[in-house]
Amino acid sequence: MARRIVDTGFSKPVFALLAGRNAREGVTMGHAGALIGGNGGSIEAKAKALEAAGVTVCTRIEELANSVAVAIKRFTRNTEKMTA
Repeated sequence: MARRIVDTGFSKPVFALLAGRNAREGVTMGHAGALIGGNGGSIEAKAKALEAAGVTVCTRIEELANSVAVAIKRFTRNTEKMTA
């Protein structure tokens, strides 16, 4: 996903929830196991690649909700300035 964001110049906000930090490599645990066992190595490597692509990476659902709320408020303020 990180490569696709960079390659296409995607400019909209993107948020990622990387859960399953304690999943061991090779253990299937739904999406957590896929993150660890996929083609990009460790969860840390995937987080680093996503962050480098401009993605807001969160490790807790509360963090994700707060990050999205902040982005919406920022967008709303910018839109209001443009229409004023």
